[in-house]
Amino acid sequence: MILDETKVKILESLSLVSSGVKALSLLPSIEILHTCQSDVTLATLLVSSIGASSIAQLNNSETRLWEVYVQLLKMYLHPSSEPGPRNALIRLLETELFSKLIYERQVTICKVIIGVVSRDIDAVGISDTMQRNVFMPRTAKIWQKAPYEHN
Repeated sequence: MILDETKVKILESLSLVSSGVKALSLLPSIEILHTCQSDVTLATLLVSSIGASSIAQLNNSETRLWEVYVQLLKMYLHPSSEPGPRNALIRLLETELFSKLIYERQVTICKVIIGVVSRDIDAVGISDTMQRNVFMPRTAKIWQKAPYEHN
């Protein structure tokens, strides 16, 4: 318990740090989220460390961060998961990550969301939010760039 409180204090102080290596440095702690039940505040802070400063690592196929991030999405996008980490993941995906990820990564995220929704009807609300805030703006940008042909 004291160890988790200490980790929370350290992560709170790091939350204002924007560094490309922050998420990589925290990767061992983030990976543990898959295997053990941890403090919700600690989980939320760890998930929140994967933000805009992590784009290069998420798009890099040589780091494990992308695989871990996909597992976090699968784990926390379920409506039955803790709302703190889930809301942090969704917020960061909507505001900082999705539009900056390479196309293949965006497709993977779409597949993950479709997979979650297809297994849990209660996740439709998450899908609707993601569609409005992530997919629709991205699709609009793609259509704006595409040449328009008159027949």
